[in-house]
Amino acid sequence: MKKVFLLDIDSTMFDTPRYKKELSSLLANELGYKEEEFTSLFTDALKQTVEACSYLDPSFFLQEIFKVHRADTTLERLDEVFWNKDLYLGKIYQEVPEVLLKLRQRSDVVLAIHSTGDTMHQLRKIEPIRDYFIDENLNIFTDKIANLKNTLEKYRGNEIIVVDDVEEVLLTAQRFSTDVKTVLVQRSNVTAPKNTYSKSLSSFYDIIAL
Repeated sequence: MKKVFLLDIDSTMFDTPRYKKELSSLLANELGYKEEEFTSLFTDALKQTVEACSYLDPSFFLQEIFKVHRADTTLERLDEVFWNKDLYLGKIYQEVPEVLLKLRQRSDVVLAIHSTGDTMHQLRKIEPIRDYFIDENLNIFTDKIANLKNTLEKYRGNEIIVVDDVEEVLLTAQRFSTDVKTVLVQRSNVTAPKNTYSKSLSSFYDIIAL
């Protein structure tokens, strides 16, 4: 039996709020807006995309945001801004590579991704830590909760530890199996519900001790 860590990407290993802020700033400049006046348009486009697609579909999102352009730009140019590798640099939380290295050195550990999103987009986010995960353990879906039961079944017979920052994901995992350990990563001051999780992490380093 091995310990299988099912690790979320956004706001767990990747600084999604910082990424979105920088993306908004770059798009504002490209579309001809001041940063402060563009924020609500950016947020609305994200919301419309998730409502229509259930996840952040890059093509749909860029088409939505292009509708409000003021400056002389193109969808192709917005696509270049969105996928520019510089936008993703430095967004992996500082302690994550060290934690993954320590876990990978253990013979009883399997590192796996469990994430919602466009596959290419999610892989771009984790490019600096991509080598810690083999292809068969990259579980990326347009709706990870809908696929959670199948993912847990994939690793059946092992000790499974689901690590996420979203309560709904952890509660769903617990409903599927009482044997699954669920770990809440708290990168904000939100208080975790009492007696809900096996562990609530104030630091990603705490995963090493599990």
